[in-house]
Amino acid sequence: MAAARRLVEDRYPHARWAMLTGSVLTAARTPGSDLDILVFFDEGDALPFREWQRWAGFNVDLFAYDQPGLDRYLGFDLRDGNPALHRMVAGGQLLTGADEHATRLQAHCVGVLAAGPRPLTADQLNMVRYGLADLSDDLAHASDPVEAAATAAMLWQAVADAACATACPPHWRGTGKWRARELRDFDPGFARRWLAVRDDPTALPALAAELIEQTGGPLVDGFRIAGER
Repeated sequence: MAAARRLVEDRYPHARWAMLTGSVLTAARTPGSDLDILVFFDEGDALPFREWQRWAGFNVDLFAYDQPGLDRYLGFDLRDGNPALHRMVAGGQLLTGADEHATRLQAHCVGVLAAGPRPLTADQLNMVRYGLADLSDDLAHASDPVEAAATAAMLWQAVADAACATACPPHWRGTGKWRARELRDFDPGFARRWLAVRDDPTALPALAAELIEQTGGPLVDGFRIAGER
């Protein structure tokens, strides 16, 4: 906390508020954990931005926003069902003293996380069905071992995302380590099965097939989705 506070005071003295967040504040902290810092400005040029730097022996991953930028990226979280910024805000600790704006924002993000993501639209659900079926078919017919490994990796991640997104009610998703954390939080038993099939060329497609059937069956022939206009 002290190192993060000194960084904000030294490099971002005009920030309205700043908070330290991420795994460094949790039991998941490791010797290599970054200092994840959110900095909010009432106004400023070149916002929002993300910056990586080295400070007091720590790797720092810094996210800077004004209100329009904050609203935009919080909206991306909701659109994608992946609440990365909501998690950061909800779990953060202020470095700059009490601030009404930060307090309201944290309460809002805590509420959004508790409420869960929006259900998939019909088009989004169909895209999940198509994606799983298409990757499964690619894997079944892959003859090059490198291509097969790449396809299996994509299918493995898609299975985790689909399990969370198509649940009733739907569950938040994530990327990287948060993909595993959200899946484990949603269904520890399914998460163990998911891990077990990672390198199994037979069991992975079988697990994908379960999800495909649960979501309405494979969708390939005649599948059509409108492009952006």
